[in-house]
Amino acid sequence: MSAEKQEIVFSGLKEVSHIQMHVPEGGSEGPGTVVTYHCELLDAAGEQLGKTVEGFAAVYLDPADKKVKQRVNGTDEFADGSVYWSGVINLEGIIKGEPQIVRAFGLTGRYRGKVGTRSLTLVGREDATTTVFTTEIKLAD
Repeated sequence: MSAEKQEIVFSGLKEVSHIQMHVPEGGSEGPGTVVTYHCELLDAAGEQLGKTVEGFAAVYLDPADKKVKQRVNGTDEFADGSVYWSGVINLEGIIKGEPQIVRAFGLTGRYRGKVGTRSLTLVGREDATTTVFTTEIKLAD
């Protein structure tokens, strides 16, 4: 007897990301920059469903394709559990509006033990420290 695969999907979330850039001493924004951030995850009605805590990104020049990328990770906290996510984002692609997809892993609550993806698509910047994305999280057993 096999158990039915349970899938959890959050689609069409508005992610409001509050970033802080840590530029290398004497340098400029680009490879070597570290970004820390926290985010609100909102549904279509603008209600906050969750938040990203302790987000981190390291900007680097990928020697394989000479593109500037970010190694990103964060933990999304919801009322019923948490999801950790990590991966690589192509900065040129995200600026062009291409969805970026990273791996996601359920840590606690109803998400524990589930794996899947977290995708984000740039919507725009509200100001120098606030970026808005459309985000989708898909997890399954």
